[in-house]
Amino acid sequence: MLFALVGLGCYPSEADFNSELLRITCRIYLECASEDDAYSLDVSTQEECEALIGSYSVDPDDYYEGCTYDKKAADQCLDIYDETTCGDYQWDFEACESVYTC
Repeated sequence: MLFALVGLGCYPSEADFNSELLRITCRIYLECASEDDAYSLDVSTQEECEALIGSYSVDPDDYYEGCTYDKKAADQCLDIYDETTCGDYQWDFEACESVYTC
């Protein structure tokens, strides 16, 4: 039983999920995007990217108000995106669609 309880602590909180997704998004962008990319941003550092994308992001507390957050699905979503390389640089939105149930 102790093992199960320890495992529960490994899943991201909702706030951690959203900040980690932003971090991963910018890492991938900075490693993979080219100047010819249709979504080219004028950023050159992780911090600049997170500030810019974060300024356009909706507040999850407002956007997902009344929705249920699934920590396990969030963990799986982050794992999928964190393993993304430039060779498979495309967003698999289905990988994260079960994080919130509204």
